[in-house]
Amino acid sequence: MCTVVVLFRVVPGLPLVVAANRDESFDRETCGPCLLSEAPRLVGGRDLERGGTWMAVRPDGWFSGLTNLRPTSRPLPARRSRGEVVSGLAAAGSEDEARALLAALNPGDFNGFNVLFGDARSLTVAYLRPEEPSVRFEVVDSGVHVLPTAELDAPSYPKVARLREALSVVLLEPDGLAAVLSRLISDHAGDLPPGASASTFPPEVLRTLDAPCVHLPGYGTRSSTLLFVGEAGVVYYGFAEGPPCVTTFEDYTALLRGG
Repeated sequence: MCTVVVLFRVVPGLPLVVAANRDESFDRETCGPCLLSEAPRLVGGRDLERGGTWMAVRPDGWFSGLTNLRPTSRPLPARRSRGEVVSGLAAAGSEDEARALLAALNPGDFNGFNVLFGDARSLTVAYLRPEEPSVRFEVVDSGVHVLPTAELDAPSYPKVARLREALSVVLLEPDGLAAVLSRLISDHAGDLPPGASASTFPPEVLRTLDAPCVHLPGYGTRSSTLLFVGEAGVVYYGFAEGPPCVTTFEDYTALLRGG
């Protein structure tokens, strides 16, 4: 995924709310939510090229999801699958086990990425950078957050401030939350980030990449996820198998529960 919106312990009755867009090359083969594991029961989309996932969810509300980094050079295909880490974190099912799994990794084995993991009680983002010797962790505080292809709430991404401001207004009137979140992550508006003139991307591409919903030749928003978690577990798990601006969210909650 490349834009993840998180409402953590700010929506009454829903301590964890996630809205996420997955941006990817159009020629990379994937499938929508399926059963990734029986024990523990994990549901998520599958990357058919490498076998991993970009987001995995358990019935009790524990989940993990990644965002790649905006590349400054071509990713190295020989490095380990980042999607396998997401599956492993979801299977871990606890903060201690998840942190231990990540701490044992060598960041140099991977192309860089961020991974968010937790549930209604605690939430953490880990940063894996191949040039750094170890994984860095950041505990996510209660509030409205955006994880882009950079660190949590990165000030260098204009869409982070726009989305956080829009969501702060939504929290005053939370009715129709799914529809509002779908609309926000369907936005095609973007701005140039600071230092755009030094980027390897043309300005028009940078502006498009700053939009929550990305449409570029050969690359863009492939799918979207909405996840609502209560204190007892998942309340709603919705998936749009296409960009949310033109694709309806289907309810996959029953798949999580074994229905």
